[in-house]
Amino acid sequence: MKNLNTKTSRVLIKTLLAGTMAFGLGISTVGAAEGDNSIYLEQSGSGGTITINQAGSNNTIGDSLRSSTVIASSVLETVSIDQSGLNNTLYFDIANAASTTTNVTDNGDGSTITLDLGSKYSIANSTLDLKVSSDNNTVIITQGSAAIATDATQDITIAGSGNTYTSNLDATGVTNTINMSGTISTITMDQKSANATLDITQSGTDQTLIINQCSTFTSGGVC
Repeated sequence: MKNLNTKTSRVLIKTLLAGTMAFGLGISTVGAAEGDNSIYLEQSGSGGTITINQAGSNNTIGDSLRSSTVIASSVLETVSIDQSGLNNTLYFDIANAASTTTNVTDNGDGSTITLDLGSKYSIANSTLDLKVSSDNNTVIITQGSAAIATDATQDITIAGSGNTYTSNLDATGVTNTINMSGTISTITMDQKSANATLDITQSGTDQTLIINQCSTFTSGGVC
């Protein structure tokens, strides 16, 4: 009987351990699905191609204190970022580059997207293609301001409810196309630029549109 009880106890312990491991794996799987992942990238050089695909919720690329940064010493940088899920955050800087193409796609609610193109270093001939869909997202884009920024092309598409888009542009030769659809959405543009073209299509209900536009070459240069 003693040997039998010992054998039974061992089987019982193994069963409990197996159950505990399975339960632990189940928690890990749920955690992975939720996200909570982070990426910080700092790259310098020229001719780089960067592709980031991040799926799940509560994920971050950079943060408000330290944005992910690409500092190019020359030309032809291509950056593609795709985030999907809930409450994701993106802070990204692109600096000191010419002929840079940036593609950003976000599918999910409650995202915060902050892009800085050339406020710290010069940037020229840049192209930004940004697509955001779903609700309650915040998009903030700064181009130029503290450094030379020329010949910028921006194509912004935002669809959903409760979205906010804020643009701070201080560049020469800007072509900015914005298409926002949905309800209770807001566009705020502060554009200081010569030779600027701004094309906005806003559709839906309870929309707010604020535009401040002036040339940095006018007297005072203040919008």
